[in-house]
Amino acid sequence: MVGRLAAGGGKARGHDANATLGTVIFPTWRKPTVIAVCLLVLAVAAIAILVDSRSAAWLLAAGLAIAAALRWFAPERDVLDARGRRFDVTVMLILAVAIAVLAPWGNAVVQG
Repeated sequence: MVGRLAAGGGKARGHDANATLGTVIFPTWRKPTVIAVCLLVLAVAAIAILVDSRSAAWLLAAGLAIAAALRWFAPERDVLDARGRRFDVTVMLILAVAIAVLAPWGNAVVQG
């Protein structure tokens, strides 16, 4: 081990002397994206309970639209790519539009 470190100029493999704190903590957007999705789910649930379901639906639709834009513009190395980019963006935009269209009826009362 000592021989490899000395031959490599004293640096361990994978170490970047010019790495910023942000790239050390979050080398890709994956972890912050998971945190943002969890916060969005919690916010939607809290607004649905505390305010009304119509506002929660609008927030969810906006979150899906923002997620679609981020998925479209993010580099491939920064996102999970189990499916294609076009498929992910299309599904998120369809869901965002559907939820936004149905949001005005979120507080509707069914009379029977």
